[in-house]
Amino acid sequence: PKAAYGYYDMPEQKLRAIYLDAIDKPYKTAADGTVTDDGENELAFGNRQINWFAHKALRLPSADWSVIVLSHIMPIATPLMSDRPFGGEAMWEILCAYKNGGKYSACAEKNSARYSVECDFSGRAGDVIAVITGHQHCDRMQMANGIRVITVAAAASDNFGTEMCDNGRIQYKTRGSGEESAFSVFVIDRKERKIWQ
Repeated sequence: PKAAYGYYDMPEQKLRAIYLDAIDKPYKTAADGTVTDDGENELAFGNRQINWFAHKALRLPSADWSVIVLSHIMPIATPLMSDRPFGGEAMWEILCAYKNGGKYSACAEKNSARYSVECDFSGRAGDVIAVITGHQHCDRMQMANGIRVITVAAAASDNFGTEMCDNGRIQYKTRGSGEESAFSVFVIDRKERKIWQ
């Protein structure tokens, strides 16, 4: 409840779409009841979300299900973005442990943010179709730790990004034009292990 992260199950396709909140920041409440962010960690995955991801979101109804993870900002550093949210490494390593049927535990603290997580997927490797992110304002596909990472162009009408898409273009957008906005549609063939955008 009241969280900006969650998951959506598609039982007929045996597919779970997990969506994350990379701006899950710690907040402070003043004596007068005013709530402000801590101003210290611009991007973060909170402890509750990290443990929810490890212990609930990745616990699928059966072993023949697959997952897609969606996050506005990639949990780990990539060639497109050197910054990563606090807790992002934990989110990524949890996903890798899930994919490989392994274990993971870690704890960290930065300013007022902290997390502590431990999970065990031993003997039950999971199927990760892709991690889909935005933020870099371009369409790109790459592999990281054997997981397909897809970056999609932003839907904002003004694109301030200068990153090159896989098609060799910078995806500028002009307000009022046919390219003012963008959205992506994905078709997934789980049997053939293919995905189209």
